[in-house]
Amino acid sequence: KQWYQRRVRGKMRVLALLAFVLCTTCGVKVGVILSSSDSNTRDAVRSIVQFNQEDQGNDVEIVFQEHSGNFLELQKTLCSMLDDGVVAIVSTSTSSDTALEATVMSEFHIPYIAALATDPYLKTVKRDYLISISPSDKFQSQAIFDLLKRNGWTRFTVMASTDTYGVNGVLHLQDLANRDTQFEIKGVHYFDVSGGPDQLDVSSELDQVKASLSKVIVLNCQGAYAKSILEQAEELGLMGKDFVWIVTEAVAGDPETLAVRSYRRSNYVSYRSYLTGLLGTVPRYGEDTDRLNEFKDRYITENEGSESHLTRGSVMTADAVALVSEALRNYDGELTAPELSCDSTDVWDGGELLLETIRNTTVGGLSGEVALRDDGSPVSTEYDIMNFERKFFKKVGVWDENRLDLQDNMIVYLGGGTKRPTGASGSLLGYHLKVGIVPEPPIAMQVENCTDYTSPICWYGWNPEIILRLASDLNFTYSYHVPEDRKWGGFNPEKREWNGMIKDLLDGKTDMTIALSINGERSRFIDFTLSFYEDTASFIVNTGGSGNSAMFFFLLPFRMGIWASVFVVIALVSFLLCLLSKLSPYGKYGRKIYAQQTCPCQTCVEKRQMKRTLGRSFVEMKEFECRVEEVDDEDTIEDMSFENSFWSVSTGFVQQGGESLPHAPSGRFLLFFWWLFVMILISMYTANLTAFLTLKNSDVDLDSLPDLLEYEDEYNWGIISDRSIESTMKHHKNDKFKEIAQKAKKLINVPDGVSKVDEGNFIFIDDSSVLTYNFKDNCATVQTITDQMSNEWAFGLPRGSPYATLINNQFLDYRERGLFAEMWDAHYTSGVECPVQLEESSRFGLGVVSGLFALFVFGIFLSFLVLLFEVIHVSRMDARKEGKSVCSCFGTRLTLKAREIREEWFGGSGPLDTEL
Repeated sequence: KQWYQRRVRGKMRVLALLAFVLCTTCGVKVGVILSSSDSNTRDAVRSIVQFNQEDQGNDVEIVFQEHSGNFLELQKTLCSMLDDGVVAIVSTSTSSDTALEATVMSEFHIPYIAALATDPYLKTVKRDYLISISPSDKFQSQAIFDLLKRNGWTRFTVMASTDTYGVNGVLHLQDLANRDTQFEIKGVHYFDVSGGPDQLDVSSELDQVKASLSKVIVLNCQGAYAKSILEQAEELGLMGKDFVWIVTEAVAGDPETLAVRSYRRSNYVSYRSYLTGLLGTVPRYGEDTDRLNEFKDRYITENEGSESHLTRGSVMTADAVALVSEALRNYDGELTAPELSCDSTDVWDGGELLLETIRNTTVGGLSGEVALRDDGSPVSTEYDIMNFERKFFKKVGVWDENRLDLQDNMIVYLGGGTKRPTGASGSLLGYHLKVGIVPEPPIAMQVENCTDYTSPICWYGWNPEIILRLASDLNFTYSYHVPEDRKWGGFNPEKREWNGMIKDLLDGKTDMTIALSINGERSRFIDFTLSFYEDTASFIVNTGGSGNSAMFFFLLPFRMGIWASVFVVIALVSFLLCLLSKLSPYGKYGRKIYAQQTCPCQTCVEKRQMKRTLGRSFVEMKEFECRVEEVDDEDTIEDMSFENSFWSVSTGFVQQGGESLPHAPSGRFLLFFWWLFVMILISMYTANLTAFLTLKNSDVDLDSLPDLLEYEDEYNWGIISDRSIESTMKHHKNDKFKEIAQKAKKLINVPDGVSKVDEGNFIFIDDSSVLTYNFKDNCATVQTITDQMSNEWAFGLPRGSPYATLINNQFLDYRERGLFAEMWDAHYTSGVECPVQLEESSRFGLGVVSGLFALFVFGIFLSFLVLLFEVIHVSRMDARKEGKSVCSCFGTRLTLKAREIREEWFGGSGPLDTEL
């Protein structure tokens, strides 16, 4: 009985304690502000709040209010909350609306809990009662920045709405990128959202994104606006496989804002296929907690087909209510409902304690544990990296302040591919460029009888071929635009304006020009691609002559007397070389014949007997039954026969080696003087031929542009106005160039200059290649090229053109492969072969080369002197060997040589046919 009484008293104390707790929240109201435009979120929030209250067993009264975002309606909602006596307000409002709501509530000391607002600049002195349970956009910016860096997307564009959510949400991202030298923000484009999603037109901003060639776009705005923006981006071709779009938590956390609703079935939604591949970030929440899964099962059962209603927004809002409810249970003080109104200036006395209690409260919500820092910001700053596929955003990574874990194999990119885009512009697919052009051979020429000169098929030439190749490699289309004045581009200092192609470029009528000469004046207003051709200034004058035919111009440096003498000398040297080879005891022939004449062996004796009997020469004494043995044992004593000597001498004349060379010192000495003779003669020939080929056929000695001033009484000169040559001369540091430009006649174009030159007494100044091409068939003109004014050619681009990098990379490739030169050669065709005009006095005669011939005769004399020394030397060697006198041996040598000459050379016989 006592035990039973103690048990009853214990239960009574528990009930009394429970009653006390219930009484602390009894009649307390918490306001929840929802958006009237999203009925699904409203229903989900109400259900979650009811679920939490049943689970926690609290009696806090929840006052729901809705508004559409209208300022007056928002004020009315807040006043209604004050009239109802709420002790705290939980709101799903955007950052822009939160700024107003929190300011008003802070004036009355009513704690204001923002469930979804993430503006990092919301917390101010005037909003000291503001609590945010979603992490600040500073953390989201860091997560996006790390995502960009992780994937190598260092060049990106930012698009953001003009409200505080859009502007403040990306400021930290811009700051991070600006502080990292690897990053480049291609542009930041803000768009006005005051007219609502249906009135949103961002075509201008998207055109700028497209023009910037940016492939990575970060979009920060509310979901309803994002849907319209992505639709317009798809129409402009900005949602293809090479692009990357990263959206923020307002979109990734509520994908239904991107849905297309069926008119016939209100609950049925679908998504455009081009949305697959979107990347996004959302603050991480416990989508796999037991309590959330329990609620999901119940909610889906009660509301068929409503799983998509359970967004992060609805879950976080309900958890904010749970946080306030738990704080009210922990409130350490007398809790009385505030009696306030918008008209009063009073504040709620219990607000400060409740604010502190909320900050110190932790609750286990559907999203996980909800806890706050001392400043009222959430403890958790983790973000999920999301990837849209088909109908929802799936998680593909996790970010916190220390790491980024990304599951690359799970990510699907725009266009449905799994290969990560580079983020760099590799092509201009989908772009159409307008190219400024002026007809001028060989740079650009028009097809005759063409009706539309904006069409590429109506143009040909060097530059049109470059642009055709460039368009093919970069996948863009293009059309041509001829300036009204058909000028290249000159600057008028008085009017401070340009004309020609440069004016059209500055006015935005064109995106690029064909080749322009680069100079300082132009570079101050426009950009240039990499240069692809270097040229120099030159001038051309009509000499009035046409020249005579010179088919054999290569014979003209020497007069006919020299050519005849050369052929005589070749024959003479061939004979002497053969003679020395036969006479010398050190030549193959002389040594072998002497051996056959003097050898005492039986074989040689028999051969000499046979020679006398048959009347044959020693050279013919060999006989073979086998023809192969005859070829294998072929005698070489005839290597320096007259025929072989003639071949060796002739090839030496054209600086080539012969097959046979003399072995005797006398023959080699002669050959040395022959080679010396040939070397000097060829040098003289080459020098005179070069002079003839570069000969100026003008009576006026003009070697440079300043020389024109010496002939201004005899000649006029002209330059094409508004051209780089004119600008360069006007700004040249040499006053003579400035004077030439000032006195020059202003020409309209190249044909105008050509006609003036044809009339005579006129000098045309322009780029060397242009003059060479346009006067290639005029043999009456002489062109002088000067290196005093060189220039480079490149395509002109507007300042900061997004196409510059792509075009320059392509031009580097063309340079390395030699394509520029190849295309130039294809169009720079040569003209008629102009005859060479030579003055007779310029040709070398025998008088000029007489000293050279005398030197060669001296060489012949020395060669025979060497031959004499050879015979004397070999006679001394014979004397030592045979024990005879030198004179006796010398005589024997002469006797045998005389017999050889008579018998071997002339086939004669006589008293010398006896044995010595």
